[in-house]
Amino acid sequence: LKNQGKNPYYKPNSLPKKISVFEPNVNVYKFLMYPMLISEDVYRERPELINSVKITNTQNIRDKKELITILTHLNIVKDKKATFENRFPMAWFLCEHTDVVLAHQWENPLNYAYLDAVYMGYPIVHNAHLFKDAGYYYKGFNVEQGKEQLIYAMTEHDNNLEEYEKKSK
Repeated sequence: LKNQGKNPYYKPNSLPKKISVFEPNVNVYKFLMYPMLISEDVYRERPELINSVKITNTQNIRDKKELITILTHLNIVKDKKATFENRFPMAWFLCEHTDVVLAHQWENPLNYAYLDAVYMGYPIVHNAHLFKDAGYYYKGFNVEQGKEQLIYAMTEHDNNLEEYEKKSK
């Protein structure tokens, strides 16, 4: 990316923010549903904060009738703010399409994607208890807490970059 004149590290910018989800969507342990519910709650409460929500790694599931039936009820999908993308190299996707990373896991709290995002300075909202001192942590399956942390990350992260970097290291 640097050879192409691109900076892969986080750059502060104004609202609205671009949210990216990097879960593999192979099973329920790392799946898009909770990030979608959190994004939806933020969008219903504070739509002006969200530019887009890009859910990656959906090439094998985005056409599944059961998933479509659920997702088409979400305002963020109806209003075409959420898109369902293929798999991409994370550094490139962060650089091109991301202001905030939103993550969710179940019984699988260690993830290189989290480390990549934090290392490159991106705010990450997550529920990985082994990683809770880095990024913006919400507990378990608590969508309300995830929503609050996502709003905080979108509105306050750029005001606390030095503290975030120190805490993340």
